[in-house]
Amino acid sequence: MKIAIMGDTHFDFWFSSSGIVSEQKFDSKFKALLESAPADVLVIAGDIGHYNAQNITCLKHLRRYYERILVTFGNHDYYLVTKSIVSKYQYKSGRLGGSRERVAEMKTMIELEDGIDYVDGNIIEIDGISFGGATGWYDGSLLDKNNHD
Repeated sequence: MKIAIMGDTHFDFWFSSSGIVSEQKFDSKFKALLESAPADVLVIAGDIGHYNAQNITCLKHLRRYYERILVTFGNHDYYLVTKSIVSKYQYKSGRLGGSRERVAEMKTMIELEDGIDYVDGNIIEIDGISFGGATGWYDGSLLDKNNHD
């Protein structure tokens, strides 16, 4: 099994934040890179981008090149970069609210896709190789204080 690792994709820096990224547009930016280093599994080590809809679209495009994709979340995956996004993820009864709500939504989007998984305090095993990861924040505030010393 060949494994490729990519980090800090920041897809919104490559494409409009509208979330609409066609296969043709995606391939015009990434196809040469992806085809030059083929692998079975792609690990994305955080900072996918600032917009969940766009992130999942780009992950689906990447999935055409890899059997499996594993992602973990970086600080930019928690950022709420516009007033409308802040409003969308505001705290409400029964919700995490804020940045944590945004990542929870991204996890749900990923769970609906075949061949795309996230690691966030869990282990994914592929062909006998274990992959793990966890979200962190510069001050440790995203760690569950009840489960970590």
